[in-house]
Amino acid sequence: MYDQALREYQQTRIQTGSPVRLVSMLYDGALRFIAEARAAIEARDIPTRADRIRRATCIVQELNNALEHSVDSDIPQRLAALYDYVEYELVEATTHNSVDPLDNATRVLQSLANAWHQLAEQNVAPAEISSSENSSSASAPSTATVPPAPAPTPSPEPDPHAGQDSTSNSPDEARHVSLSLSA
Repeated sequence: MYDQALREYQQTRIQTGSPVRLVSMLYDGALRFIAEARAAIEARDIPTRADRIRRATCIVQELNNALEHSVDSDIPQRLAALYDYVEYELVEATTHNSVDPLDNATRVLQSLANAWHQLAEQNVAPAEISSSENSSSASAPSTATVPPAPAPTPSPEPDPHAGQDSTSNSPDEARHVSLSLSA
């Protein structure tokens, strides 16, 4: 009964949440799945590790796909580069069964999540995020810009002959959340 009530509550949060709050929730989900993948690696639980990395990858891919590249800002390109780096690190974690790439991915996503949490707490609308980059107005929220990201230092290219877990998705395995971050 508790599980059903929790699912209903979460569903209501998703259906009634602002786009900024939904993005914030996606970051939380990705971070949770990465933490669970880390624990699975430490427990040598390969099936759970594969599932949690797949789920985190799906979220990161959806965040990347939802970027609005038509806005007059470099933020979408910067975020896309960060998402690509996180995806690379998730593949590295799978390929090498290592927690270090997961820690790298967590650092990047946690930094972005913190910025989105601040925006959600301030009830900043998506239009304000993109317009603050194009406005020199002093009234634009200072948290509307994404903080500069640390320069990622990717690991060496993965061995193409190393075995990898499948990350293929069927439509019923992943719920796609389409978000537009423009007005």
